[in-house]
Amino acid sequence: MRTTLVLLAFLAATCFTSELKAQLSLGGGVAYGTEIKEIGIQVRGIYGFTEQWRGGADFIYWLVGDGVTSWELNANGHYVFTEGDFLAY
Repeated sequence: MRTTLVLLAFLAATCFTSELKAQLSLGGGVAYGTEIKEIGIQVRGIYGFTEQWRGGADFIYWLVGDGVTSWELNANGHYVFTEGDFLAY
């Protein structure tokens, strides 16, 4: 059951990742926690303030089970370095 749920979440995140505007992107994915050794479902968004500065946030719901609920919320700042077709942040 858990494997099926993770696979469906991954496929949904891949299929429904979309660019709503030039500066806003939404997506999802699957996360793995090394400390808790569990799989999580992730939803993330990135907003481009300028060509070089972006802000991002993500929410992860960990599939812990046994009546235990675990989640995390993260916020990040990105400075984008570009060189031709190469992009790093």
